[in-house]
This record gives sequence, C-alpha cells and structure tokens, in this order.
Amino acid sequence: MRKLKENNSGGFSPLSSLPQAQKVILVSKRLSNYFRGNTSNEIYNLIRAKDIVFEDLFKSLSNENFLILCFMLPKIKESDKTSDITKLYEQIKNSFFSFSLVEVQNHGVDVSCGDCNGDGDVRCDWCDDGEVECEECGGDGKDSYDDDCSECNGRGYVSCEECSGDGYNTCNSCHGGGTQTDDNLSQIQPSDYVSIDTNIYNNFELKKKFGVIEYNMIENSLSSNNTINLYDYETDSSEFQDFDEGDVLLIGTERGFDCLTRLGKRVELTCFENFS
Repeated sequence: MRKLKENNSGGFSPLSSLPQAQKVILVSKRLSNYFRGNTSNEIYNLIRAKDIVFEDLFKSLSNENFLILCFMLPKIKESDKTSDITKLYEQIKNSFFSFSLVEVQNHGVDVSCGDCNGDGDVRCDWCDDGEVECEECGGDGKDSYDDDCSECNGRGYVSCEECSGDGYNTCNSCHGGGTQTDDNLSQIQPSDYVSIDTNIYNNFELKKKFGVIEYNMIENSLSSNNTINLYDYETDSSEFQDFDEGDVLLIGTERGFDCLTRLGKRVELTCFENFS
C-alpha cells in the first residue's frame, strides 16, 4: 500500500485547517501525476477499493469534495500546478448532478414458496410425526385376547402410508423446489451515477420519470471523465411489468449534492474514517 506522508517543508500538514475548496485544489495539484491516465471513475474505484491509501490527504474531505476531486484530477494539466484552478473547482461543483438508470433484466422472479417457507416439503396432514393410530386395535395395542396386536406389535401406532413414515410430504405448490415464480415481479439492475456532463443532463431533462432511453445515446458519456458510476446492484420490483426485457430506464435527475444523503444508504464512501 502506498501512503503519502508529510514532508519537512510543510507538505500537507496545513491541510486539516484549510477550507474544503482549498483542500481539494491543493490535493488535486499534488496527485495529478499519480493518477495520470486514469478516468474519474477509475480514480473513484481505486480509492474506494483501498488499493491505494492516502489517509493523510482524504480523511478530512467531505463526500461531495471527494467526488469533486475525482472529477478534477484527470483535468489537471502540468501548467495548472502553478496557477489558480479555483474556477475549475467551481465549474465542477456547479455542474454536479446525479441520476439513476435501471435495466429490466427479466420478468417473473423466483421467490420462496409461501406454503412450505422454501423448504420444499410440508407436514403430513394424515399423521403425527409419521405415525397413525393402528386401525386393527384402535390404538390400544391389544387384540381381543388381550395379546399384543399383531399389526402394530403392541405399540398402538403404525407407520403412515401417506408419507411413508417421514412425517412430511412434497409441497404441491412448488413441487419440492422451494420456490415459485412471481409473475408480478421483475428482476432489475439499478445503477447510481454522479456526473458533470451537461449533455447528459440536458438529454435527461427531456425524459420524464421511467422514460425509456437509448443506451447508445449516453454510452460514451458514461465512460468519460465526466461521469462516475457509484454503485450497481440487483433487486426485484413490481413497477416495471409494462417494459420489455433489456429496456434501460432513466429514474430522474437531481442537481446538487443532496443526492448523496439518499445514495449514501447504498454507497459506502468509507475509505477513510471521516467518510460518513
């Protein structure tokens, strides 16, 4: 693991006392060479995966400024290291927005069978733990001569024929599989993004919630230095039955950084102790 240290000439020692904007500007200048050639999305994933550790620099950055830094680093030129790049910081900050895309993967989702709780079998309705009362002796265990019943050997109970003495039968609802297909559910893959790409934002503003988009319309933008894929996950939903499998849907756009509170429930920006 590589870790940046303070140097004797001051290094990053004043970082904790600087305003957030100045921290990002200072750090972006110092790290631009280290991340040369990486996209914003790659930088975000490298740090989030802890493949590299810069605790001395990042532990005091807020989530929003960490993301601004990821956008800034690929844009820093050699000449920027000795010039004022506050304008670049402000441009990124003012362009920031979030959006979510949902891909409809398939309709009909296997869910746990409600009749057997996913076990695949149910208790036999004809017996008690695999045994039934002996019909020959009525459960007494004796015959008319007060000898042990030959049918049950004096026990009063015999093995249940319905379940072969197991006490359980195969569930008729799921045929022993433990699952049933719920045709009212769809399997979907939502993806949460943050971006500073004004073209994406303008295109998305033309779409209403649940608007089907042509994925190739934004495919290049999603892999650019202007967009970060925060998180992908899979879930089930009943809201997408009217769409075709393979459809990619836009679920709204949101300007500013308020989205991080909502997205933070799923996105673990916890590379460093103050990322909360």
